Amino acid sequence: MSVESLFYEAVAGGTIPTWVRVNCPECETRVSKLDRRRCLSINSSTGYYKCWRCSFRGKMSGYSPLITTQPTIITKQSFEYPVGFYSLADPVIRNSSVFTRHFGYLQKRGIEDTIIKSANIGACVAGYWVNRVIIPCNHNGELFGWSARAITEGLQPKYLYPKGMNRTSAMFNRDALSVETDKPVYIVEGVIDALALFPHAVAVLGKPTANHAQAIKREHKRPVVIALDGDAIHEGWSFSMQLKLDGVNVGFLKLPPGEDPATMGKHWVFSQNIV
Repeated sequence: MSVESLFYEAVAGGTIPTWVRVNCPECETRVSKLDRRRCLSINSSTGYYKCWRCSFRGKMSGYSPLITTQPTIITKQSFEYPVGFYSLADPVIRNSSVFTRHFGYLQKRGIEDTIIKSANIGACVAGYWVNRVIIPCNHNGELFGWSARAITEGLQPKYLYPKGMNRTSAMFNRDALSVETDKPVYIVEGVIDALALFPHAVAVLGKPTANHAQAIKREHKRPVVIALDGDAIHEGWSFSMQLKLDGVNVGFLKLPPGEDPATMGKHWVFSQNIV
């Protein structure tokens, strides 16, 4: 067996220690004796390994640290929409020249009017949230924050979030996890990626955390596919392996370098074979 296979077999179903000990697969070749004393030590934080008998060493191929931290206790925080929030699903707003740039940005990203209405995407014409589209994050009918994406070139940061919003546990379109269907739900990084695959995607608003893993494990009622950006292949693969070890029906989608689900489009994403 490979070192990778031995490692994941050793940590399946339990707490992952910093050092994992397994029988070295190279001892028989290198010192003409089978290892029955778990002489190969693997560091779960780095992926590096070394056999203390035959000196076989290296790093696990494509390894990225698995999520080993415990989920944090989240204090419930209630939110109200920002002052001056207008829903872009309102027909009056749809025909207003004030929001032409907002609709232009959404159209450029392939976000149709039906999605704008379902996700209740909005905007503000003045104040802190101006020049952004505001995508509410709801769960079980309750607002727990939003992601405000800049529509003006050069406006930084690209994403803003309300004060007090806990992004280590927040997810956009979280309710999609509990829809009972054989069609998979895709776990992506940003809200624009999730909107491109809407309603079959959940955004973790950055990189996935232990809190996200616990929520997915607890709430999912359908297959799960991890589809992080192309520059986060190792993180996505590790996250999918952690969920698999926790008993989640999960797969992994590898995106091309520099691409994300929104740039590749839903037709490409939904047509790919899942690992």
